[in-house]
Amino acid sequence: METIQLEIPAALLQQIQQKASADKTLNQLIAEAIQLWLDKKSKKSDDLWDWMEEHAGTIEAPEDWSLEHDHYLYGAPKRQTKEAS
Repeated sequence: METIQLEIPAALLQQIQQKASADKTLNQLIAEAIQLWLDKKSKKSDDLWDWMEEHAGTIEAPEDWSLEHDHYLYGAPKRQTKEAS
């Protein structure tokens, strides 16, 4: 096993220490958390819902995208909206 020095915020350390129990050391908890994170990152899912959840809010688009998607995707004329009249 390798030894590393890890700097974490005091509040986070306090939360981790509160979760530590008699059967798990602080080192074990941190190692398990890192392993869970690595497992999640390496998991490749073909599930569209997982992909959408992961990317929600990360794509920039015009404010009227939901109303004018035909215009932006296919070049259709924009719809006449109440705001425009």
